[in-house]
Amino acid sequence: MITKRKKTASKKNLTKPRHPRKKPPVITEKATIEVQPVQPQTAAHVKKEKFLYSVGRRKSSIARVRLYPLRESAIEVNGQTLERYFPLQKFQKSVRMPLDIVGLKVTGSITIRVIGGGIRGQAEAAQLGIARAILQQSPESRTILKKAGLLRRDPREKERKKYGLRGARRAPQWQKR
Repeated sequence: MITKRKKTASKKNLTKPRHPRKKPPVITEKATIEVQPVQPQTAAHVKKEKFLYSVGRRKSSIARVRLYPLRESAIEVNGQTLERYFPLQKFQKSVRMPLDIVGLKVTGSITIRVIGGGIRGQAEAAQLGIARAILQQSPESRTILKKAGLLRRDPREKERKKYGLRGARRAPQWQKR
């Protein structure tokens, strides 16, 4: 039976390192730091306005919605009016639907930042975001919004393309004979 011999540390490993560690420099003078008093920020410095924040998603679109209860009623999408950003009536109705269903219970201005996707996905993402913001403002409107199906995120998204196929499911053409 052959056994392996244990390796022992060689003398090279036991010697001191070739480059000794450098000693840290000795500090003889103390540094002085002048501390200036911090001025409290006033209302002129900081723009504080209360708002309710919510997010809506649909396909690849994301809508970040802010509901300002103290402002006058208006809807702004990406810095433009609702009518200018969504010129088609069906998309304007889609965005306004949560407000129309709840009625006059909700007051205030709504600003929406929408990114990604197409115009339909953006409109439906904004719809979900507005519905969630309304829910924060008036929790008693939950049953109305839920019956209308406005609080449910639509989970359908584009299916990815697979290798060996021309699309998500479309196979390349083949000939039988």
